[in-house]
Amino acid sequence: MFKAPVPPEARVGADPRAVLALGALSLSDGSPRLPRDLNLNLARVVTTAGVTEVRAWLSQPGRDVRYVGALAPLLPGAPFDLLYFELAAERYYVGRVHDSLPGNLDSVALQRVEADPRQWMAATRVGTTRDRFFVIPIPAEQAASWSVLAEARVATRESLRANAQRSAASGWAWSNAYDPPIDLFPHLKHP
Repeated sequence: MFKAPVPPEARVGADPRAVLALGALSLSDGSPRLPRDLNLNLARVVTTAGVTEVRAWLSQPGRDVRYVGALAPLLPGAPFDLLYFELAAERYYVGRVHDSLPGNLDSVALQRVEADPRQWMAATRVGTTRDRFFVIPIPAEQAASWSVLAEARVATRESLRANAQRSAASGWAWSNAYDPPIDLFPHLKHP
């Protein structure tokens, strides 16, 4: 996987000695609209004010990088930061689960608002995870309905194991239903 150097836009306001490239996630998996070699690169940055952030940019071999933005705590109480952006008419939730949530990350699920509770499965998307990062792609034809979130959940291998041992357990290491739901459209980025 192609890992691009940290671009100048991702270094703005950062202590030059405190920028650490964390790796890259493929965005093209499962998306016919995106080039096969398009990656979202991530870096941990400590600002000159002492604040730690994870910043993201798009890269593709032989092309200019495009800065997307910084992950932020968009869902109250969630043990992860999010970045919500649109690319080629598709939308993406990219996040990093905080180290404060113990265990080995298995999955992150987001659920949009759905009037019919029997349709909960169609209203839920589970992210692809790597290390403590996750990507949840939203197809273009569903993008409009995915700006308002009603629930978020995180599972670890340990919480799933506990669920298998106790039938009453949910399997989630953390979950929260938002009432009222959280509108993330104002946070949508267009790199």
